[in-house]
Order: sequence, then C-alpha cells, then structure tokens
Amino acid sequence: MSGISLILKQHWRTPLIIVVGGLYWAINEFANVLIAVAVCIVLDELIFTPCYKHFANKTMINGEIDRRL
Repeated sequence: MSGISLILKQHWRTPLIIVVGGLYWAINEFANVLIAVAVCIVLDELIFTPCYKHFANKTMINGEIDRRL
C-alpha cells in the first residue's frame, strides 16, 4: 500500500488505472479458484465424508460378522 501511495503522489491517473486493471484481473482469476474450492468443500461436506463414514462403518460391521462365522 505504501508503494502504491508513493507512485500515486508522482502521477495521478496512469498508475491508478494500472492498479485497478491489475486488481480486476487478479480478482477475476481468483474468483474462478474460489468458486472451485467452494464447490469442492460443499461436495466433501455433503457427499464424500458421509459416504466414507457410512462405508467405513459397513466394513467394520462386515468384518465383525466374518469373524463370527
């Protein structure tokens, strides 16, 4: 922020446009990554973790049944 402040003291419009353009590009690219991470977290919480716990429990139960036979 201090670097941007020093640049803006010397020239007003050009560095501001460059900074705003860079932020727009960074946020636009970051938004795609953020959406992908959010989708993966939701899928993990709602589908993958419950399925893993369910099938791990089934495996343990079936292992106990196999030992009894």
